[in-house]
Formats: sequence, C-alpha cells, structure tokens
Amino acid sequence: MRRGTRRWLTVPMLLIATAGANVACSSGPAAGPPDLATLRLQETSQDPDGLALLLLHELAAAGGDAVRAKKVRLALDSHKTTSLLPSFARALDDKAHGDLASAADHFMEAVAASRESTDARTQLIAWYSASQALALANSHAGLWKKWQGFVEATLDQPGAIGWRARGALLRFWNSEQKASPAQDRKMAVRGGCATELRFAGPFGRNLPVDLHRQFGAEEPGPWPTTWIAAAGRNERPRILKSQMDGCGFGLDETAGAGVFYAETYVETAETREVLFTAQGALAVWVDDELVLDRDARKWGVWPQFGVRFELTPGRHRILARLPSGSTAFRLMNNDGSPLDLAYSSDPAPGYGSRPATRLSDPNVLSPFIATGEASVPGAVHHPKDSVTRFLVAALAHQELQDDVAQVVLEPLIADFDNATGLSLQLAAAITRGDPIFDKSQTEDLMHQLYKRAAAKDEGLWLARLAVATQLRQRRPLEMIEQLRILTADLPNVAPIWHELRDTYDVLGWPTERDAATLGMLRRFPTDESTLHNAMALFERTGDLARSDEMAKRLRERNPEAEIELSRALARKDYASALVQLRALEKLWPERDRLKARISDVLSRSGNTEQLWNRLEAAVREQPTDSRARLRLADAQYAAGRPDALAQALAAAIEAGAVPDALRRAIDLIEATSELAAYRLDGKKIIAAYEKAGRHMSGTAARVLDYAAVWVHADGSSSMLEHEIIRIQSPEGIDRFAEHPRLRGQILKMRVIKADGRSLEPESISQKRTVTLPHLEVGDYVETEQIVRENGTGPDHYLGPLWYFREANIAYARSEFVIISPTIKALVVEVHGDVPAPVVHTEGPLTVKRYRMDFSPAAPTEELSPPAEEFLPNLQIGWGLDADLRAQVFSDKVRQHLPLDPRIARIAQQITKAHPESAVIQRARTLYRWVVSNIEEGGESDARRVIVGKSGNRWLAYVHLCRTLGIPVNYGIAENRLAAPPQGPISEMHRYQHAVLKVGRGKKARWLTIGSKHAPFGYLPAEVRGMPAMMLLGNSPVKQILPTAGTADGIAVDGSGTINTQGSAELSLVQRFAGKHGMQLRTGLTKLSEAQHHDVIESRLLGPSLRGAQLLSHELAKLDDHDVPIEVRTESKVGQFANRRGSLLLLRPPFRLNLARLAKLPHRETPILIGQSTHQTLRLVLKLPSQSRVKVPAPREFYNGPRRVLIRDRVEGKSLILEREIHLPAGRIQPDEYQKFLEFTRSADDALAHEFTIELDASGS
Repeated sequence: MRRGTRRWLTVPMLLIATAGANVACSSGPAAGPPDLATLRLQETSQDPDGLALLLLHELAAAGGDAVRAKKVRLALDSHKTTSLLPSFARALDDKAHGDLASAADHFMEAVAASRESTDARTQLIAWYSASQALALANSHAGLWKKWQGFVEATLDQPGAIGWRARGALLRFWNSEQKASPAQDRKMAVRGGCATELRFAGPFGRNLPVDLHRQFGAEEPGPWPTTWIAAAGRNERPRILKSQMDGCGFGLDETAGAGVFYAETYVETAETREVLFTAQGALAVWVDDELVLDRDARKWGVWPQFGVRFELTPGRHRILARLPSGSTAFRLMNNDGSPLDLAYSSDPAPGYGSRPATRLSDPNVLSPFIATGEASVPGAVHHPKDSVTRFLVAALAHQELQDDVAQVVLEPLIADFDNATGLSLQLAAAITRGDPIFDKSQTEDLMHQLYKRAAAKDEGLWLARLAVATQLRQRRPLEMIEQLRILTADLPNVAPIWHELRDTYDVLGWPTERDAATLGMLRRFPTDESTLHNAMALFERTGDLARSDEMAKRLRERNPEAEIELSRALARKDYASALVQLRALEKLWPERDRLKARISDVLSRSGNTEQLWNRLEAAVREQPTDSRARLRLADAQYAAGRPDALAQALAAAIEAGAVPDALRRAIDLIEATSELAAYRLDGKKIIAAYEKAGRHMSGTAARVLDYAAVWVHADGSSSMLEHEIIRIQSPEGIDRFAEHPRLRGQILKMRVIKADGRSLEPESISQKRTVTLPHLEVGDYVETEQIVRENGTGPDHYLGPLWYFREANIAYARSEFVIISPTIKALVVEVHGDVPAPVVHTEGPLTVKRYRMDFSPAAPTEELSPPAEEFLPNLQIGWGLDADLRAQVFSDKVRQHLPLDPRIARIAQQITKAHPESAVIQRARTLYRWVVSNIEEGGESDARRVIVGKSGNRWLAYVHLCRTLGIPVNYGIAENRLAAPPQGPISEMHRYQHAVLKVGRGKKARWLTIGSKHAPFGYLPAEVRGMPAMMLLGNSPVKQILPTAGTADGIAVDGSGTINTQGSAELSLVQRFAGKHGMQLRTGLTKLSEAQHHDVIESRLLGPSLRGAQLLSHELAKLDDHDVPIEVRTESKVGQFANRRGSLLLLRPPFRLNLARLAKLPHRETPILIGQSTHQTLRLVLKLPSQSRVKVPAPREFYNGPRRVLIRDRVEGKSLILEREIHLPAGRIQPDEYQKFLEFTRSADDALAHEFTIELDASGS
C-alpha cells in the first residue's frame, strides 16, 4: 500500500511544487484577512459572523479540524441569525455531512441574505448557493413551495446577488413550471432571451483548429444563402433553419459537424449598457467589432461567459461563433434582470457602423484568472483568504474549468497531512475533469484523495461513498457491505441508497433490489429516481394502482415529464400512447420530433392508413421539409416501392427542399443495385478455375481478387469487393480459419465445400474475427461486400490502392473495374507491369477494366524495398493537390491546447539551470528530458503525455517549447529512400518523414524525436538536404533541410606494433556517431558493467581482429548523447598477420564487406541501402625491424554519391592504413545495378588487398 501511495503522490507534488510562490502574486494591501489561528482565538465569541467564518475555515482552510468544526457549528447554531456567512457556513457543513434537505434551505437563506449584503464575497457565495440549492431541490420536497415567493421577487429585484446567481434562480423557477409554449415565452422574457436567431454553418473541416479560425460569416453585411465548402468537404455552409426551445435555439434541419454562427438584430431608442451572454460562444461581435474572444488556446478562458458593452440608439447586429448548432442569447442589465429590447433575424434593414464600446468585465471569476494570450501560459491571481479560494475553485469546477479549479485549490491541499477532508474531497471531484491527468492517474489520484478525505472527516458521505464504489469491479460483495454500513450511518442521503439499489440490480439480486426500492420509497417519498424505480416495480408486479400513484407523484414533482406516454409505450398500449402524443403535438405543433414519434407509434400499432395520411399531410403542409419527405419515402420503400426514394429526391429538389438526407438514403439503399451489373457468380468462377486445371503453388491460392468501384461526381464512391481463396494446406487453414470482419455491407461470406455445399459463419459481436466453419484443404472461402465512402467533395477524390499480385500468394484472376463520370479528369496512376485496360462508355460514365490472370507469387531479392512497392498496382483520383494535403496535415498537427501554468512549472524546473536567453540550450535540455523520461504511447494530449510520461513525444516536446516561448515548427520531409513518384498521386504523398525546427535564424536546430540516445539536433541521413513542408505557420512553407549534422559513422584510430611472429599489440579508439552511436549506447545500457568487457572483445574487436584478447577498455562519453561515444581499448592479437617463412601476410583489419550489397549478377528490384555509413580507418602499425613492405598507390572508387578512398602508405618504419568508405542511404535502381556491381567488386578487391611484409634473412 505504501508503494502505491508514493506513486500517486509524485504527480500532484510535481504540479504544486511552486504553488506557494504563486500566492505571492496576490495584489492588494499587506494586511490580509485573519488566518485560522487568529480566528480560533475568537472561538468563544458571540459574534455569529465570526463563528461562521471560523466554521468555514475549519471546513476548508489548511489546518482545519473536523472535530473543532463540530464544536463551532454547535456554537453557531445557538444563534438564530440567517445573515450571509452563518447561512452559508451551515449550508456547506450540512451538504458535506449528509443533511441535504437542511443544506438546501440554508443555501437559499444565503441567497436571500446576499440581496442586501456588502461582503466582497457576496456574488461568489450567492452564485454557489443558488446553484447548490437547485441541485439539492430533489432532496427537499418542499423547497420550491417554501421559497417560491422569494425566488419570484428576487428575479424581479435581484439586489446584490449578481447575474450568475439570478441565472441559477431562473433555472430553479423554470424547472418548477409546467412545460408549454406560454412558459417558454415567460422564460424568454424573464431571462432576457433573444427571441429571434439566425444560424449558418457548418464551416471548416471539423478540426480543433477551426474553432479559432475566421470564416465568411464573420464578414460585415448580410449573409449570402451559401458559402463555398471547405476544401476536402462535401457540405456547403448555408443559412439553416432553427427552432426556439425555452430560452435557447437549436437547428431544425440536419447539418454536419463544424463551426456555426448565430446572429440577431436588436434595436434600442436610447444608449443602454448591456450584459450579454451566448451559450457556448467562442467569440462575439457587436456591429462587426470583436467584444469577446474565448479562444480555447488561452488557459482559463471559459469562465469568461459574459461581456458588457454599450449600445447607442439604433439597430445593432450581434454575432457569435459557436462549436455546435445551438445557443441561447441573453441581453440583461448588470444585475441579470432582462433588458426590454426588440429582436429580429431580418438583416435587410442593416445596422449601425459605430463600434460598440466594451465595458468592464462582468464575470465573477475573472479577477482570479489571468488568461494571457494563446502563446503565454495562464496564471491565477490567488485569493487572499481560504474561503474565497474554496469558493473560486468550486465555481471553476462547476464551470467545467477543472484545470483552473485545481490550480486555485492547490494551496489548500499542498500539504496533504494538513488539508481538510472537505478540501481533499473537492480536489478529488476536480481531478475527475482535470485534462492534465490520464485515465489511470485520474482514478488512482481520486481514490487516494477520497480515501484521505474520509479519514480526515468520517462524516463526509461523498468521500466514503466514492471509496466504497472503488470496490465495484474487484470486490463487489465487500462494496455492498460498505454501502450497507453507509446507509446505517447516513440514512437520509438518497445517493447512497441509489448506489446500493443499483448494485443489487447489476449483480442480479432482484429480491434485495426490490426491498431497497420499497425502503427508499418510505424514506424518500418525493425523490424522482425513487419514484421511477417504484413505478417500474409496481408495473412488474401488477400493482397498477400503486403504479398510478407513483406516476401522480412524479407529475407533481416534474410537470414536464412524459410519464403516461412512457408507461403506455412500455405496456405496448399504442392507443393510449397516441392520445398522449397528440396532446403534446397540440401543445408543441412546431416540434418535428413529435411528428416522427407519432408516425413510429402508428407503424408499430399496425395502423397503416392513418400513417400514410399523416406522412402525406406532413409533406403537403411543409413541402420544403426534407425530413418529412424522407419519412414518407422510407415508408413507401418499405411497402414495396423501389423507386420511392428516387422520386422523393426529384420532388424535393423541385420543391426547393435540401435533399442531402434523401441522397444519403439513396446511396445506402442503391449501392447494391447500382453495382449489380458488375457482380460475378462465385461458383462459376470456381468451376472455370478447376476446369482450366492450372494448379497454383502455395499454402493458399487467390482464385479471384475482384473489385468494381463506382465513383460519383460528388466524390463519394461505392466499391464492390469479391474474393475467393482456395485452401491448399494445413497452413492455409491456420491462416484463413479466423477471418477479419468485413467493414462494409456484407453480400456473401461463406465456405464452399467440394460437394457444392455452402457454410456460413456465425458472428459473435464482441469478437474481432469471424470463424469460418469446418474449413478443410480443398475448400474455397468466398467473401463479397460493398464499401461506401462519402468522399471529401466534388473537387477531390482519392481512390483505393489496388494490387494485382502479392509477394507470397499466387493469383488466378485479379481484376479492377472503374466506373466514373466522363466529365471528371480521372487520374489512373499505374505502377509495375499492369496490362492496358479495356475501356468503354455507358452514357455519361466511362468504364475501365484492368485484369491480370495467373500471376505467380512475386519474386523476392535480398536488400529490396518492401514488396508492395514494386508489385503491379494502380490508384485512382482527381483534383489531387499536394499543397492541399499539406494544409490539411498542418491543421491536424497544429497545437490548440492552452498553456497550463502547471506545465510551465515543469518546463521551468527542467530548464532552471539555463537563462531565458539560452534558447537552444533550454531546447536541448527539454529534448533530453522528453526522450529520457517519456515512453512512446497512444496518448495525444501533450499535457497528459508530460505528466503521465507516456504518449506522443513529439507533441510533448512541442508543447514544452511553446510553454517557454521557444520557437518551434513541425514539418514533414521527403525521404530519399522512398520510391520516386510515378504521377500526381504518389507525388502528393512524397512528404512523409516528421522533422522539427527549434529556434530562429542561423542558430536554429533541426531534429527528430526517436531514440533516447539520439543526439540533440540529429537528422537521419535519408532526409538531410531534402525538401520539407513546415506546417505551423499561417500556411505550409517549403524549406530545404540542412545537409550538415551528426553523421552516421564509425571512425577507428589507433596504433600498434607487429612482431616477427605476426602477433600485435594494438591501442585503438573507436568512435561511433549518429545511428551507430545510438545503437551501441542502447546495447550497452542494457548490460551491466561486468558484461562490457566480453561484449567489446567479442562484438567490437572480434569480427575484425580474430583471436583478439582485450587487455583493458574505457568507455568515454557514454552519457553525453550529443557527441560520439568512444571505445578505447588495449588488446593483443596472437595472429594479426600470418607467418609464411620469411614473410608476414597481413589482411587489413576493420574492412567493410561491400560485396554483400551486390551478390546477384542482375536485379529486377532496386537495392535499398537503409542506413548511411561513413567509416574511416587510420591505423599506424610499427613494422618489425629490417622488414619491408610494398604498398599499392592510392586508389579512389566512385559510384554516384558513393565513394571508397584508399591512401595506405609507409612512413619510416610504420605501415599506415588510411581509408574512407562513404555509403549514403539511398536506392540503386535495376538499370544502375551493373555499374554499382563493378564499383563494389573493384573497391572490395582493393580493400581486401593483402600486404606482404618481408622480414630480414634471419627472420627476426
């Protein structure tokens, strides 16, 4: 257990390491509010405000004590005051300790006291209290009745409670009213809601970068009907129909995901100060002037919900950018009460040109959050007292800004042993939504925080419940026991009972579940969930009278609930359900979903006559409603009219309806019928194959590999895939018995036996493969499916890559059919020996058939590229644009995460040894930390990668650099090892290798992130000097990568003495740079130091110095990854040269064998040299006295960029071997192979030249 505790403590301790220093940023006079110790001196005071403040500190402040809190609460309760702090303190205490009904009352008392309060925390307390009272309303049956008069009066005269608290009371009031159009109108009036909105969208490509990108709807003036679709997208942004629901608006037609805009026009006769909110808005403009920017890249920006501005007399346009097609516009006075303004969605009258004047920030949390800019980490202006800190953290959590909440709360929990249970409990709740932690960290940290909270204060029901529910998966019986104890200790907390009842249900204990339900009904007779469970119980047991009673209570609690409708549908009482639905339809005639539900019930009830009448009437009433047309056509198609969808599409276009939904339905249904003419009879194919009698070798043979792809002018496509495989061995059975699930619409999936029987597999939903039944040698496996692709718009299409043969399976028949519009300039990019197609036209379509028969398995040659590269294949497309692909890629990799101050602390801690001016050194330190500490994994949120130390290291490094303001750019480079492009399609994919550029100007460094042992600033040889597209600027920019950098090489320097018997003593320094250094460091770090001797002797010296005995060694610069590793050795070689009489025959050591690269007399495939090699040798060998040796003249060998230089020579009594071999990574094409073969043989012969050393006559 101790081990687990240490593990989880490391994360928060790292993140709050500098929390204390941040508190010093608080502004204001030095004299602050009283601390806990000072407040405790007043423990016997009769001042209720002082006692309340002490109680709040005992509950939340560092050092607070649960036992002391109980004593203070008793003292406080001796005073009957309901002023602000006493009411709030009681409410917080009661909610934490399970007296939820009392807590709801006290929260409302706090709101009431806020109306006249002058406390600096008034709006924070009122907002939090009103929100909590609303959340607890279900725990207090009489709460609304008791406080109705106060709520309605306060909505009209809010006083000092603030606009956020008034908004919570407005929701409380609305939740207690019966839903109706009249109530919606009242809600709109009381809420200051705009009653007319106009929507446009969807814009962009549904990528995160779109949320802070400008689109055409932001331009001044009235909107056009449509805009140009985003590149790579089919759907054009357009003005959309919308529908009001309560205070908000939503779309009343189908639209894809993306960015949306909403606008309204308001008119005022006098200058007005306006407090404006737009639900979910990313940005707000007034008369084309930006007044609110909630750029998600700014940390802590989301609580900036409202904006204040001044409207001059006249007409004004208010526009909001939204992440979805729904919002609510509210225009209010500063206290949250509604402004009386006229709204319109008609742009025709125009609007004023005078820019709006933005006024002071109205958001209650803004004084505590410094959002900064998108390129600057956020910060917190820490509250001066613990109560305010707790409130700000709790409200930030309520606003779903848990990263802000965690930073604000940090000082209260920095010392875990000194933190209170309530603060630890809040920290646990915040942790659930904190984006900085991954799932496993979140669960571990929450569990530990709740566990500590419960230990600090055993009355905290939520903490104890959370600890109990942690046992659900591993020890459910123990969890039940813990829940039973909790219900005994805290019998009036409904959520605990719900958890116990639901656990019984999950475990399949109906007796216990039903007993718990009845017990809850007695204890919580007005709780809605309890009433629903009880109603279901009485329905099951046939006690309809009591079920009716539960339904009645539910209607009293929630007038809007469709209780009777749900009961009728559950009973399949369709007549009663129709009565309920028609009543709702009269109440809400504009709600289209009710029409769909009525049609569904009519269909289920079998009342087809009324169904047809309703569907036809809906189309007559709303001829432009494409959904009504789709429902009618769907019913007609189901009734046996195959042309129904096509006729509905034509009628929709003629009526002016948006036909997208009908098109999609047609595509789904007719994908099969449009390709019917191109389907093949599998059994006939098999019969023809067997009749031909041409046996194909291999464990299995692909008798048929067939596809027909129909490409539409809008870029969508349907592809029929048909495959037949003959099983020819037990190995074939093993390979194909488990077949991957087909991803499209399955037409056939079967085993065809020798006697003609067909066996179909059974599908298991949770299984990733399908088991083919009774598979035997000689059987055929046939699969046929249709795969539908929506495409990216009419201007761009990229089809599948189709291979006509494989490296290890022979093909009897491989065929690819293309059906495409003649008007489109279709590109067919062919690789390899693909036969010419058979082409013909069918009306507006062109049909191309490519076919290869009886293709053997492809040959394999040593050192070849992957076989897929040179197999015969083709790919199709149109409108292909490498720049567009680069832009799309740029949008996907562009960083959109806010810069969290906790990540900034980590980055600053890593680089604390270097000043801000040392940009490259800081970048180097960050790089070394990332590659040394983060394991590559699937996590893509850079914050979680950094904290969890697992995930995408590239994103983590870029994010750390951004946090410190270090310029960094991400790029994709060409790879010289890749096959040369054969056409526009492969040209579009030529950029594949990721690179980073850090810093600016001449000091900038280029690098990749891979091996933990790679030097900072390392670029692989295959991308040096190659073009790259840099992606993180305003638009992709092409650059040429530098050619310089750490080379991948091995340098051997040394000296030695050869004696007359041919033995030698050698002193060597071997330097391994680039990839060779990475590989050696990786290997050495896996070994103990005791193993280094044997490895160096056998692996580094042995291959070149046979029989070498390692006398000593030293590993220099092993831990300095940015320089080559040096291996210094002293060794003795017994037979360095061979003694033959008076001669010594010396074969040069450390010779690279070039002949291994060119073993074949000729090649059909390229040679792929995957790793660059630069090897140098300088070895000074002292010869025996009176000896002589002849050395050939210097020689040089070249083959393109490859070279071998030999400059061996004799100087005095020493033979100097000096050689250089340079083999860059790259390709040798088959037509270049003969010259390369000559180069390797000539160079290898020269490198292998044996030196003859003549000794003196005595042989000494």
